[in-house]
Amino acid sequence: MDSFGKLLQYGTDWIIDGARRGDWGQVTIGLLLAAFGIGAIVYAVKVFGSASKSGERGVDLSTWELFEAARSGDKKMVLTKLNGRVDINKQDKDGLTPLMYACSAGKAHDEMIQLLIDKGADVNLRDKDGGTALMHAVMEGHSTIAPILIQAGADVNAASKDGITALKLAKDKKNSTMIELLEKVATTPSEPANVKSVQPLVAEKKHEQDYRDTMAYKAGKLWNRIAKNKK
Repeated sequence: MDSFGKLLQYGTDWIIDGARRGDWGQVTIGLLLAAFGIGAIVYAVKVFGSASKSGERGVDLSTWELFEAARSGDKKMVLTKLNGRVDINKQDKDGLTPLMYACSAGKAHDEMIQLLIDKGADVNLRDKDGGTALMHAVMEGHSTIAPILIQAGADVNAASKDGITALKLAKDKKNSTMIELLEKVATTPSEPANVKSVQPLVAEKKHEQDYRDTMAYKAGKLWNRIAKNKK
């Protein structure tokens, strides 16, 4: 960190000296040195912060970066970590998995959920309180994620250590969409969940995403054509 600080100081000195003498070439070099020093410091602070956080959560740095990427919807980083052989079902000190982190995000990352499942995420692992990924999704009101988890085999009837089920959470949250969905598939412990009832919902969601992707592509082509004509 000290060497990066010196680099920033050297760059600043070069900028000041170059500007005083009217040597704009030196000013440019000073700006580059300063920018590199700032960038290196910011990166070092970020890595230090991540390392500190990973220690708090009881996992190594690479695993914590996978958790963070899953929660933020960064598919590229998730694939990088998984290709680096980070365990997709690794649990932190509270029993949370990358899939649970993704389900607990403030924004619904449907594609991330599907990616993690496709890569082998276990949808029925429990956290230290007996909670599941489905319960975390219900807590955040992610009604588009719940069908994906259920279709992947999530146990709709699972109960936490306190006896709380996903349906009970949905009712506590007064989430009518989630309640309707879970009531369609919730069964008695001796019966299998009615997975087929959520398949149309998953298909509908995929259709909506495909439509949005197509419209965005067409809009991009139109914008490029307009920009080209202006030239």
